[in-house]
Amino acid sequence: IRVEWCKSFARAKRWSEEVVLVKEEMRRVLVTLEHKASEWDKRQEFVGPLAQGRSGWDETWRFASSYDGSLAHGTDRCHAEGVKAYANSQASLYRQLEAKFRRMWAGVGQKEKELEAGEDLSIVMRRVIQPDDGNDSSDEEDNDVDINVLTVSDNEDD
Repeated sequence: IRVEWCKSFARAKRWSEEVVLVKEEMRRVLVTLEHKASEWDKRQEFVGPLAQGRSGWDETWRFASSYDGSLAHGTDRCHAEGVKAYANSQASLYRQLEAKFRRMWAGVGQKEKELEAGEDLSIVMRRVIQPDDGNDSSDEEDNDVDINVLTVSDNEDD
Protein backbone atom coordinates (compact mmCIF):
# COMPACT_ATOMS: atom_id res chain seq x y z
CA ILE A 1 0.00 0.00 0.00
CA ARG A 2 2.86 2.40 0.75
CA VAL A 3 4.32 1.85 -2.70
CA GLU A 4 0.97 2.58 -4.33
CA TRP A 5 0.56 5.69 -2.18
CA CYS A 6 4.04 6.91 -3.19
CA LYS A 7 3.28 6.30 -6.86
CA SER A 8 -0.02 8.15 -6.59
CA PHE A 9 1.60 11.01 -4.71
CA ALA A 10 4.32 11.34 -7.38
CA ARG A 11 1.69 11.23 -10.12
CA ALA A 12 -0.31 13.97 -8.39
CA LYS A 13 2.80 16.14 -8.06
CA ARG A 14 3.56 15.73 -11.76
CA TRP A 15 0.02 16.72 -12.69
CA SER A 16 0.17 19.75 -10.37
CA GLU A 17 3.33 20.83 -12.15
CA GLU A 18 1.61 20.29 -15.50
CA VAL A 19 -1.24 22.58 -14.42
CA VAL A 20 1.26 25.31 -13.55
CA LEU A 21 3.02 24.87 -16.89
CA VAL A 22 -0.23 24.98 -18.88
CA LYS A 23 -1.34 28.16 -17.09
CA GLU A 24 2.00 29.80 -17.88
CA GLU A 25 1.73 28.68 -21.49
CA MET A 26 -1.77 30.18 -21.69
CA ARG A 27 -0.47 33.48 -20.30
CA ARG A 28 2.36 33.51 -22.82
CA VAL A 29 -0.02 32.84 -25.70
CA LEU A 30 -2.07 35.91 -24.76
CA VAL A 31 1.06 38.07 -24.43
CA THR A 32 2.36 36.81 -27.79
CA LEU A 33 -0.92 37.51 -29.58
CA GLU A 34 -1.00 41.08 -28.23
CA HIS A 35 2.64 41.55 -29.24
CA LYS A 36 1.90 40.31 -32.77
CA ALA A 37 -1.06 42.71 -33.00
CA SER A 38 1.10 45.65 -31.94
CA GLU A 39 3.76 44.63 -34.48
CA TRP A 40 1.13 44.71 -37.24
CA ASP A 41 -0.05 48.10 -35.95
CA LYS A 42 3.49 49.40 -36.48
CA ARG A 43 3.48 48.04 -40.06
CA GLN A 44 0.47 50.13 -41.07
CA GLU A 45 2.73 52.96 -42.15
CA PHE A 46 4.07 52.49 -45.66
CA VAL A 47 7.83 52.98 -45.25
CA GLY A 48 10.93 51.67 -46.91
CA PRO A 49 12.37 51.96 -50.41
CA LEU A 50 9.01 51.49 -52.13
CA ALA A 51 7.49 54.40 -50.20
CA GLN A 52 10.36 56.59 -51.36
CA GLY A 53 9.68 55.76 -55.00
CA ARG A 54 12.58 53.41 -55.54
CA SER A 55 12.82 49.67 -55.67
CA GLY A 56 14.43 47.52 -53.02
CA TRP A 57 15.78 45.34 -55.79
CA ASP A 58 19.52 45.26 -56.41
CA GLU A 59 20.46 45.04 -60.10
CA THR A 60 23.16 42.47 -59.32
CA TRP A 61 20.40 40.05 -58.27
CA ARG A 62 18.86 40.03 -61.73
CA PHE A 63 19.13 36.63 -63.42
CA ALA A 64 17.10 37.44 -66.53
CA SER A 65 17.21 40.70 -68.44
CA SER A 66 13.42 40.80 -68.73
CA TYR A 67 12.65 40.49 -64.99
CA ASP A 68 9.66 42.59 -64.01
CA GLY A 69 9.06 41.54 -60.39
CA SER A 70 6.76 42.89 -57.75
CA LEU A 71 9.51 44.95 -56.11
CA ALA A 72 9.68 47.14 -59.20
CA HIS A 73 6.05 48.21 -58.72
CA GLY A 74 3.85 49.41 -55.90
CA THR A 75 5.15 52.88 -55.17
CA ASP A 76 1.80 54.64 -55.49
CA ARG A 77 -0.89 55.67 -53.01
CA CYS A 78 -3.04 52.61 -53.77
CA HIS A 79 -0.22 50.31 -52.70
CA ALA A 80 0.17 52.29 -49.48
CA GLU A 81 -3.55 51.88 -48.77
CA GLY A 82 -3.26 48.15 -49.41
CA VAL A 83 -0.34 47.85 -47.01
CA LYS A 84 -2.30 49.71 -44.34
CA ALA A 85 -5.47 47.64 -44.90
CA TYR A 86 -3.58 44.33 -44.73
CA ALA A 87 -1.68 45.34 -41.59
CA ASN A 88 -4.93 46.52 -40.00
CA SER A 89 -6.67 43.23 -40.80
CA GLN A 90 -3.77 41.20 -39.38
CA ALA A 91 -3.73 43.26 -36.17
CA SER A 92 -7.48 42.79 -35.87
CA LEU A 93 -7.14 39.04 -36.42
CA TYR A 94 -4.58 38.68 -33.62
CA ARG A 95 -6.71 40.78 -31.26
CA GLN A 96 -9.79 38.66 -32.05
CA LEU A 97 -7.82 35.49 -31.34
CA GLU A 98 -6.61 36.95 -28.06
CA ALA A 99 -10.15 37.94 -27.04
CA LYS A 100 -11.50 34.49 -27.95
CA PHE A 101 -8.80 32.72 -25.94
CA ARG A 102 -9.44 35.02 -22.96
CA ARG A 103 -13.13 34.09 -23.06
CA MET A 104 -12.38 30.38 -23.43
CA TRP A 105 -9.86 30.38 -20.59
CA ALA A 106 -11.75 32.73 -18.26
CA GLY A 107 -12.79 30.13 -15.68
CA VAL A 108 -9.79 27.82 -15.82
CA GLY A 109 -8.42 28.79 -12.41
CA GLN A 110 -11.85 28.52 -10.79
CA LYS A 111 -12.09 24.78 -11.40
CA GLU A 112 -8.88 24.10 -9.45
CA LYS A 113 -10.06 26.31 -6.58
CA GLU A 114 -13.29 24.30 -6.32
CA LEU A 115 -11.34 21.05 -6.20
CA GLU A 116 -8.94 22.41 -3.59
CA ALA A 117 -11.95 23.50 -1.49
CA GLY A 118 -13.02 19.85 -1.39
CA GLU A 119 -15.83 19.86 -3.93
CA ASP A 120 -16.40 16.48 -5.53
CA LEU A 121 -14.47 15.91 -8.77
CA SER A 122 -17.51 14.47 -10.55
CA ILE A 123 -19.52 17.65 -9.86
CA VAL A 124 -16.75 19.89 -11.16
CA MET A 125 -16.24 17.76 -14.27
CA ARG A 126 -20.00 17.71 -14.95
CA ARG A 127 -19.96 21.50 -14.84
CA VAL A 128 -17.00 21.57 -17.26
CA ILE A 129 -18.70 19.23 -19.72
CA GLN A 130 -22.17 20.81 -19.42
CA PRO A 131 -21.78 24.46 -18.45
CA ASP A 132 -24.89 25.81 -16.74
CA ASP A 133 -24.66 29.59 -16.87
CA GLY A 134 -28.42 30.18 -16.98
CA ASN A 135 -28.37 32.59 -19.93
CA ASP A 136 -27.77 30.09 -22.70
CA SER A 137 -29.52 31.37 -25.81
CA SER A 138 -29.53 29.48 -29.07
CA ASP A 139 -29.81 32.73 -31.06
CA GLU A 140 -26.43 33.94 -29.87
CA GLU A 141 -23.75 33.48 -32.49
CA ASP A 142 -20.18 32.58 -31.65
CA ASN A 143 -17.79 35.14 -33.08
CA ASP A 144 -15.31 32.68 -34.51
CA VAL A 145 -12.26 33.97 -36.28
CA ASP A 146 -12.15 32.71 -39.83
CA ILE A 147 -8.68 32.16 -41.22
CA ASN A 148 -8.50 31.72 -44.96
CA VAL A 149 -5.46 30.06 -46.45
CA LEU A 150 -4.71 30.84 -50.07
CA THR A 151 -2.81 28.22 -52.01
CA VAL A 152 -1.06 28.62 -55.31
CA SER A 153 -1.53 25.85 -57.81
CA ASP A 154 1.54 24.30 -59.36
CA ASN A 155 -0.19 24.33 -62.76
CA GLU A 156 -0.74 28.05 -63.27
CA ASP A 157 0.49 27.80 -66.87
CA ASP A 158 -2.85 26.29 -68.00
